[in-house]
Amino acid sequence: MCEERDKLLELLLEAAKAHDAALRAIRRCEGKELERLTAASESARSNYNECYAVLVAHERYHGCNEEAPESTAHEA
Repeated sequence: MCEERDKLLELLLEAAKAHDAALRAIRRCEGKELERLTAASESARSNYNECYAVLVAHERYHGCNEEAPESTAHEA
């Protein structure tokens, strides 16, 4: 297991939750509050996209996204 990947995945999940919460709140608003929450939602979506990109880059660089068990990963 990769600790760094776990941390990045946790950040990604938190960003997804923030985006979801902002979207849910938008349904009940209008006017200036709607504008504010729309901006918050866009910011949360952008943060999610950045977290995802960092996670994918880490997995590619570090090779920690492979699901093969170690006992069979090194067998020829």
